[in-house]
Amino acid sequence: MTESKPLYVLRMLHIIHHHLGVDELHDLGLEYYQIAKLISDLLQKGFIIDTEGGLKLTEIGLQKLEELNSQFYPTNIKSWVLPSEENKIEKINRFDIYLPRKKKD
Repeated sequence: MTESKPLYVLRMLHIIHHHLGVDELHDLGLEYYQIAKLISDLLQKGFIIDTEGGLKLTEIGLQKLEELNSQFYPTNIKSWVLPSEENKIEKINRFDIYLPRKKKD
């Protein structure tokens, strides 16, 4: 994983900026060692710093977060609301019937 996917970088920067958990990245299919590698990559690139209070975004990291937000989500949605990629569906005709998949418990 030499170059991280931009979506993963966006989600990780969002998580760090808002002090959230990494479960969202785990749900996207990343293993914990991949999440640790992503954090390490972001530290090396200077997007985040490790302080006594935890990880924080640098100015470069904030700029990257804004850049990726506008790249992936061009609408003016508040930065703390990220659309769920796994729940998006293809556009259908308005007269088609949509039956959502049954969730597995």
